[in-house]
Amino acid sequence: MSIMINLNKIIRRSVLHTERKHIRLKLSERENYVRLDLNENVLDLDTDLFNEFVSDLTPEMLSAYPDLSNVYTEMAAFLGVSEDELILTNGSDLAIKCLYDACIEKGDQIIVHDPYYLMYDFYARFSEAELISVPVGADWQPDLTAMYANVTEKTKMVVIEAPNGNIGTQPLHKELRQLAAQLEQRNVLLVIDEAYHHVISNESVNIDLIWEFSNVIIIRTLSKVFGLAGARVGMLIGNKTIVHELYKVRPLYEISMLSAQAARWRLAHTPLLNTYQQEISTAKVKLIEGLNRIDIPSKTTYGNFIIIYFPDVDGVDLYTLLKSHNVLIGKKYDLPTLQGWWRITLGNEQHHEKLLAALSAVRQQSISLSK
Repeated sequence: MSIMINLNKIIRRSVLHTERKHIRLKLSERENYVRLDLNENVLDLDTDLFNEFVSDLTPEMLSAYPDLSNVYTEMAAFLGVSEDELILTNGSDLAIKCLYDACIEKGDQIIVHDPYYLMYDFYARFSEAELISVPVGADWQPDLTAMYANVTEKTKMVVIEAPNGNIGTQPLHKELRQLAAQLEQRNVLLVIDEAYHHVISNESVNIDLIWEFSNVIIIRTLSKVFGLAGARVGMLIGNKTIVHELYKVRPLYEISMLSAQAARWRLAHTPLLNTYQQEISTAKVKLIEGLNRIDIPSKTTYGNFIIIYFPDVDGVDLYTLLKSHNVLIGKKYDLPTLQGWWRITLGNEQHHEKLLAALSAVRQQSISLSK
């Protein structure tokens, strides 16, 4: 009989006492649903364009270690930065991990707004750091004044999502600039997470902050608007001095050659961004019109999703109700001020028809129960 090792002697305490679900199980269950839950780009991709991507693949992209020089050059040019102001990462998750690996130690503090992207919490736990979450205001905007008020000598990083990936609000640039200046005086990083940046516009006024202030880092990803969630391409953007330090904790090869080729292919077809932006804008208007017809309140956002209000029906929440109709939406918010509101990824016309039909059905159920 083998001897069971003592995990307390092997596994870091912060890891041992953290629970995580197997996301592969969740993803495997989505196949037969209308998937409006994870803010992927679910709009149809032109078959000819995809075939063009496939035709450019070579055996060396699988057999050789990745030469990322071309994708760095092309990505830097697209962003308007130099190559030494950029680090490519395996999705924005690894961009966040890079920051934690380089900057965060036991006892440090990270300040975020609530709601926020969950990986900021997990990496804080693993680092044995303290995550301080400040609820968004009544207007759903991050309360930058309250966030700054929580800064102490232990604070290493303040994170602002622009736009917010949960509720789609966009902080004002002048307020971010003021916060950057305040935090620079106290040697605190300002991390601006722009995962949803390209949904509305290709221009980013925030990127200028990396040259104006020494403490600003911008995170981006190609998972949303670019439609490359499966390729896992993210990035960190900052001034040369800080990027030089962050580069030290990267993996030996930042991304795979297949991922690099997917990124280069999308950068070669930047007009697709404008097409996507137009489609999303039209989809928002039409979906909100459909929701109005069945008397379901909604809010537009700066992301590729909308927010709708639908309280529980006889103790059953909307996620569960719609899942029974083969439609998936975002999970329930934790904040009391957001109770009853739900995030729904924008899809194509067929997706929305199925969504509205399912919502109509559960709304009728709600009306019947209230009588």
